[in-house]
Amino acid sequence: MSGNFEGELSREFGTEFLMAESPKTVGETIEKLEEQFNVEWRALGREPNNYGTVQTQASSPMPCFVELKANADDAVLIRGFEENAPDGADPDEYPTMADAAEEFAPDDGEIEILADGTTPTNGNVLNLTVRDHGCGQPPDRFEDTFLGLHTPGVIKQNYSFTQGQYGMGGTGVLQFCGDRHRGCYKFVASASHQEPGNWSWSLIRQNREANQYEYCLVDGEIPRFDGEFGQSLVETVPGAETGDYGQEFGSFVKVYDYQMDVSRADISGQEGFLYKFERYVVESPLPVTMTETRDYSTSVTQNSTRGFLPTLNEPRNEKLLKGTETLKYDFTDVGSEILGERDIEVFLFKDEDELKEQETTTRSKSRFLQKTSGHRDMTGRTGIHKKHAVMFTVNGQTHGDQGLGFLKNQCGYSKVAQDTVVIVRFDDFANPDMSDLFKPTRDRLQEGKEETRCLKEGLKDALKQSDMLTDEEDRRRAKRGTNDAEFDTESFEDFVNENPEFASYVSSGRKISGPRLHPKTETTGEGDGPTVGAGDENDHPGDVESEDPDSLMLPTFLTGIEEYNPDGDHVLWDESDAGTMQVEVPINRRRKVRFATDAQDDYLTRDILSGELIASHSDLVRVTEIHNGVLTLTIEPLEDATPDESRMMTIRLTRPTLDEELLSELDYSRIDANEDTILESDDPVLECYRTLCPEPSEADKIDSVDTSPLYGHVEIKFTEEEEEKEPPTPSDSNGGSDTGGGGGDGNSGTDESDEGLAIPTIHTVYEKHWNFDPDAPDFNPDELEIDEDEFDSSIAREFDEDVIMRMDESLNGKISGLTITLNMDAAPLRSFIVNRNIKETYKEYVEDHYKNAVVFMAISQYRELKDKREGEFEEKEIGVTGIIENSIDGIGQILMPMLFTENEIERLAD
Repeated sequence: MSGNFEGELSREFGTEFLMAESPKTVGETIEKLEEQFNVEWRALGREPNNYGTVQTQASSPMPCFVELKANADDAVLIRGFEENAPDGADPDEYPTMADAAEEFAPDDGEIEILADGTTPTNGNVLNLTVRDHGCGQPPDRFEDTFLGLHTPGVIKQNYSFTQGQYGMGGTGVLQFCGDRHRGCYKFVASASHQEPGNWSWSLIRQNREANQYEYCLVDGEIPRFDGEFGQSLVETVPGAETGDYGQEFGSFVKVYDYQMDVSRADISGQEGFLYKFERYVVESPLPVTMTETRDYSTSVTQNSTRGFLPTLNEPRNEKLLKGTETLKYDFTDVGSEILGERDIEVFLFKDEDELKEQETTTRSKSRFLQKTSGHRDMTGRTGIHKKHAVMFTVNGQTHGDQGLGFLKNQCGYSKVAQDTVVIVRFDDFANPDMSDLFKPTRDRLQEGKEETRCLKEGLKDALKQSDMLTDEEDRRRAKRGTNDAEFDTESFEDFVNENPEFASYVSSGRKISGPRLHPKTETTGEGDGPTVGAGDENDHPGDVESEDPDSLMLPTFLTGIEEYNPDGDHVLWDESDAGTMQVEVPINRRRKVRFATDAQDDYLTRDILSGELIASHSDLVRVTEIHNGVLTLTIEPLEDATPDESRMMTIRLTRPTLDEELLSELDYSRIDANEDTILESDDPVLECYRTLCPEPSEADKIDSVDTSPLYGHVEIKFTEEEEEKEPPTPSDSNGGSDTGGGGGDGNSGTDESDEGLAIPTIHTVYEKHWNFDPDAPDFNPDELEIDEDEFDSSIAREFDEDVIMRMDESLNGKISGLTITLNMDAAPLRSFIVNRNIKETYKEYVEDHYKNAVVFMAISQYRELKDKREGEFEEKEIGVTGIIENSIDGIGQILMPMLFTENEIERLAD
């Protein structure tokens, strides 16, 4: 049907679409329009089958919606430039939106976002309208801009300060409008500031059958009308007065039933929408008013914001911050000339306990650090701070981010990550550089690109150098219950001393090897079990299965180290010139004696071609280990040692006699006994023999291999007692007390980098530390029976009787940088002690086994996951330590019965 669609009639239909409260109402208005007039639907951008262009834009709803706000900013600043810029001004003189806004933003440049529809409890429809007093578009350009796909960006490229130069922002919201049942619609109306009162409008919809988005024309043209538009909004906005909303130029863009990954409740309040919005609008060049028109009982229907940072910088929020820090970092250090030198802004908030001490509610902080929204109307909950702890901005708009997982797992800030916000600005980036770092949709980084790798690597390096963050991380970790110093000095070293394979694995990644010689076994058929057989030409007894036999070597030298350097550039002791090497050992401390050698790490523990270390004063040697070309002996003074007393110690490193050590398990048929030579063979162990022969001419002679012992000499001089040293913090560059892969001299933070293994910081918590509700209105920490320096409300939030342990990521990339907190009142431990009637005298014994098992399992799992699966968790909040926590909480259910046999339990029980 056709009619006269112009003037007031066009305005009435445009107003109906602007005021429609649901997609259903929009559909009814379309039916009415089509009944009266000739309505044509044209493919958006005049590109049929345009799903691919529209649907592949930003992957989440908020950044898509923020693009509408960014388009409004562009429109207002273009109008401001054309009306207020000095004569002859060049847009290139204003490189950023902030520069442009400061110079010529109009007085009425505020952006307004209005919400209508129905509340979550009454239908849950959220319609959003973005209204501006920008440059608008005249009718002859309306179709190419608001209804185009790429041409809007081309037009904006004449103004260097604008944001939306890719031409994709206006259509990205379509994929989140409504759903297949309710319908997908977007309404646009605009008039140019140069032709005020000359309005155009159209409606965009999804056509699933045609696989496209399309817009309407009436009688073959874009609908138009003259005069003001928007006056009807006065009826819906509480407190609005006539004239507040009627305008002659600018734009209205409305999306219906907009799907969100945060609560769709009150957009002006504290339900999540505003907080998520501010994570994408970090610094708005123009003020934004949030107006909620749905029926809520709250008296607050409007809220104004300039973005995350301006809100945070308000004087009333100063009390929330622990501190701020600006880190200067040169990204050329990690290989990026494009990123260059850049400021990294760090904001650290106070923890809950500090806020309560100063009588500040934690609700004030939640505006900035809300991790997620738990509103009941949400179907898919996407975190706020959880996803956007680090924000990379251009013109105040977030173009990419990193979540809590980056700060916790990559930087090691497991305690302060939840209270830390990081902002890095890229306002100076040119468009070609932008596309190397950010997606054209401006919502995430270009993963896989070299610039992205450099950005993450450099940012991690810079944040690890933050004094503010490391000091606060140390402070919070130190409050984790009690520090188990006894465990540090005794249990750890005892275990490693008895299990050198553990030290080797954790420090170097070398796992326990299976037996290297495997004689063929066969069954006699008479019930006598397997016997050793001779093998055959295809099944050689003694095959070396786990390693290349050429890698098995005998050591050739043992030389004392005068000055040790973790990088390997040691100063060796010259015994021929200086005599016997001397080492001073305080009578109350351990010290290390080191020898350079070419013995392989597993030389003392492997099954073949292994040696033995023999010390003339074995009572002084607590631990020995070979690692990375260094033989280390941990010397422990005698109980009755006195100052100035000394001991001469000889170290003998044996080398095996090959014909006794190896040939007994080989197939002798392959050896010519008359010539005493090894015949040609593919046997890998025999090949290993050949490798050991020093001279090519003697390559077949077994007896040409030097198997005499290697000797080292050292004089141990006992000295006066040494004063106790303060224990190190987890962020110390060398970590905690050095165990030397199983021993330690008692000094904190010494020489860990050479051994690769030092004990992490161990804390223990009990029921008194966690069995209370720190968030209860009447909670009073003074009523707790714990010391003030042990109180930490986060323990109560993280622990209960089912939690075995918690692990904080390493601050220095080593085992020593970890912090492990053990729950000594976990149900599996306490239930075992009570239900099995463990004697009082044995309770500590049982507890020690529990602690040892948990700590060593955690360390081993950390080493394994860090090597093999770290990349899988680098951007996830749970991280490697979270996986280990969950794993051990599960193992905890069966841990105690695995530690003790029934016979042992009977002995321990009453």
